Amino acid sequence: MKKALTKQKHYDKAIKHFNKAIELRPNFAQAYRNRGTAYARKGDVHRALNDYSTAIKLNSNDAATYTRRGEVYRIKGDMDLAIKDYTAAIRLDPKSAEMYNNRGVAYASKGEYDRAIKDHSKAIALNPDFAGAYHNRGMVWLQRSECEKARADLTTANEKGEDITALFRKDYGSISDFEGKHGIQLPADIAAMLTPQQS
Repeated sequence: MKKALTKQKHYDKAIKHFNKAIELRPNFAQAYRNRGTAYARKGDVHRALNDYSTAIKLNSNDAATYTRRGEVYRIKGDMDLAIKDYTAAIRLDPKSAEMYNNRGVAYASKGEYDRAIKDHSKAIALNPDFAGAYHNRGMVWLQRSECEKARADLTTANEKGEDITALFRKDYGSISDFEGKHGIQLPADIAAMLTPQQS
């Protein structure tokens, strides 16, 4: 609780700082983008989106702003708008593995698995050490019941330092929740990979 309050005070202080910067330079796109990020981290989605949109009006060539606004749309569940922003970011920065990975997550959320795999694969091609992209692609393979490919990607993600068990619990809760949602049964070894070890 104390840590949360400390973070809250940090974001409030940052917002005051960016308010001052905007007051001094009303057309300073980066100040709007950064204030939008502070609002997003506070959970104030409406203000975050407003600031990101203002930043984009002032500077439509900043890939980072599209990416951040896309993240807020994705968290809100507006996948089409998230994909639109990620696509704009990719056009501006086509060598960003992170942006392809983010768009892949949004496609997967819509059930567009072929597009998701294509984007995660592109992220991996751009950055072969991107553990998160292997994890995300592995989860898409699982949802398509392509267990050999899922096993390979999840193993690679784990070897590269991704805590695949914690991510699985955060996103799906339990093996039975995942299986029920997707109408599949996981092989025992993959279920074991995604189950916390008893101490």
